[in-house]
Amino acid sequence: MPKLFIIPILLLACVTGFAQTRLLDSLKAELSRQSDRTQRLKTITAICDDQYSLSTDSLENYALQASELAGELGNKYAASLANHKLAFCMMKRGKADTALLIAETELKKNSVANRDTRDIYFKFSILQAQVSNSKANAAQTITTLYRILGEAELYNDTLATIQSTNGIASVRIQMDQPVEALATLMGTLKYGSNPHFEKAFASLYSNIAMAHNKLGHTDSALLYADKAIRLCRKIGNLTFLSNALSYQSNFFLKKNQLADAEASLREAIEVRKRMNDEATFQNDQVRLANFYLNTGQAAKAVVICEASLSSQLNDVAFLRLQVYDVLAKAYKSLGEDKLYQQTLERIISIKDTVQQDNASSALAEMQTRYEVQKKENTIIQQELDISRKNYLFYGSIGVLLFAVVLALLTFFNYRRREKLKLDLLLQKEKDSAALAVLRAGESERKRIAADLHDNLGAYAASIVSNLEFIQPQLQDEGSQVAMQELRHNSLSIVSQLNDTIWVLNKDSLSLTAISDRVKTFIRRVQPSFPQVQMQVSEDIEVDHLLPPAQAYQLFQIVQEAVNNALRHSGSRNVDILVASRDSWQVLVSDDGSGMDSPSGKSGGGNGLVNMKARAAEAGWNISWLPAGGKGTQVEVSPMTFASDR
Repeated sequence: MPKLFIIPILLLACVTGFAQTRLLDSLKAELSRQSDRTQRLKTITAICDDQYSLSTDSLENYALQASELAGELGNKYAASLANHKLAFCMMKRGKADTALLIAETELKKNSVANRDTRDIYFKFSILQAQVSNSKANAAQTITTLYRILGEAELYNDTLATIQSTNGIASVRIQMDQPVEALATLMGTLKYGSNPHFEKAFASLYSNIAMAHNKLGHTDSALLYADKAIRLCRKIGNLTFLSNALSYQSNFFLKKNQLADAEASLREAIEVRKRMNDEATFQNDQVRLANFYLNTGQAAKAVVICEASLSSQLNDVAFLRLQVYDVLAKAYKSLGEDKLYQQTLERIISIKDTVQQDNASSALAEMQTRYEVQKKENTIIQQELDISRKNYLFYGSIGVLLFAVVLALLTFFNYRRREKLKLDLLLQKEKDSAALAVLRAGESERKRIAADLHDNLGAYAASIVSNLEFIQPQLQDEGSQVAMQELRHNSLSIVSQLNDTIWVLNKDSLSLTAISDRVKTFIRRVQPSFPQVQMQVSEDIEVDHLLPPAQAYQLFQIVQEAVNNALRHSGSRNVDILVASRDSWQVLVSDDGSGMDSPSGKSGGGNGLVNMKARAAEAGWNISWLPAGGKGTQVEVSPMTFASDR
């Protein structure tokens, strides 16, 4: 049997999309009842997916309907699917250039990188390989299929991997490389158990059978042909069912099982009839005639050929050539020399006509291609010139802008660095000056403390000591009081000097240190006020440090508040609380008579005014509040603490 009718059909198996014929009939019936355009488009698309069980005319008719509906509904995906079926029809009709043009247009719109359009991309890519194979361009076919295989593996598309692998094996079978084809195909059998891919195996099993047949493994060829037939019956793929039955007929013929061979071939022809594809049916008739001729039944071959020549396709040149070729051999086998000679003359006449038509067609096609290519080259050259000018113009502008930006960045960066250097120098000078002032202040503070201790402190202590030895000559009450006041004032001077020296000798003082100093003060004045209970309480979680000046001001404020409570409030209890957490506060509370106005002057003179002045100088808040219904509470705290409350 000539390869012309077998091998090109193998590559058609690279694309799946079949449905059971019962389902196809059901879809057609459903379509006849539908009026909604969206539902009709969905049903027609499903019918078109059964492309291998439809005649070319029917498929083209449904594809045109789908394309029109998709355009009306704006469904780009469905429009691409319809165009795929139209391109498939063009390929089957021998219009390869039209099919390729449709495929190239759709491939530009449907990217392999886009998951939503990837299946359409692979459909049209494999269609390109099919068209190349139909033009007997094996090199282009194999190149396209390997490109598809690489992309399918890159994007983990198993279906496209199976399809491209099957196509590559089909080309290898055409090139008489059955060993390589079989090795390629066997690697895909691991996907055969997956129902999602079983449609792709309808032709894959047939290709495996063909490879085994070329290697002389007839039993293996029959095994895989049977698998292909059973699978095609299951999924209702008429084209591949007919092909598999034809291959099975060949294999039976090799084993001299003539009855089985004829039965398979006749069933293949019956399956083909169901598709209503007259052109393909004529091919099958030629196959049957060849079968009868090869099995010594030349008379039956003559009957088949004469019936075929009388069909409506008897004006198709290449079909007539095939029929006349078999008919001539049949006449020769029967010894009908005259009829044999007449048939040969008809063959020569048809070939001359075909060659002339082909030559004229080829010349016209080449002339058209030349003119189109010439115009395209002119347009490309013009676009190239424009692009070069644009590149030069925009490139120059880009370089100029880059240079300007670079210069500006360099300038501003230089200015920023210089300003930063200047700021650093100024800050360094400020820090040096501040450090010098601080050191000078510390030095002066320590010097004053030393002078107070060594001079005034010594003299004050001497006065207190000498007063102990002075005995007034007059023992009257006034002299005694004056001497007592003098002794008291001398002790006060020594106490004040000690407090001042205590502060000045420290770089910083903690709240606990100030609290301890207040306790010392309380112990010193307690004997003078035995009727008053005085205590110092601490609630210190964070022991804040205060500079000497602030520590001195705080101690003086507390001391003044205690003196006011002792001398003017008539209180029985005086409580001092030193509290510290995130901030600090000092409370001096008494249970005395209270006060009308915190801004007024007390009996101590300007005591309250001095306390306010000390607090303001240190940056603190000071307030006088009623304490629990009677008495007064003096509160001292930093500004931030007071605002937080």
